[in-house]
Amino acid sequence: MKTLRTFKAELLADTNTRAHYDAMAGEYGMARELIAARSRAGLTQLDVAQRMGTTQSTIAVFAPDWPPSLPVAMSCSLAWSICWPVRVMPV
Repeated sequence: MKTLRTFKAELLADTNTRAHYDAMAGEYGMARELIAARSRAGLTQLDVAQRMGTTQSTIAVFAPDWPPSLPVAMSCSLAWSICWPVRVMPV
């Protein structure tokens, strides 16, 4: 049986797949930051749902679909009492 690491390496050996993966780096970085902030705050899915005015099941449904959309990320950051520094950088 393949490990996730081996499977990922095989997928990323394809240049087209690698290009798409690399293009998503910023979004996945944002997702990692949100997950880390939630963890540091010690919040459960229910805590987050209550702060966002929704249900725990809604949070559970969108949680696997990371990276989040910008509106979801902003809602999460408000619920978790964090802010995002914004800067514009050349591509």
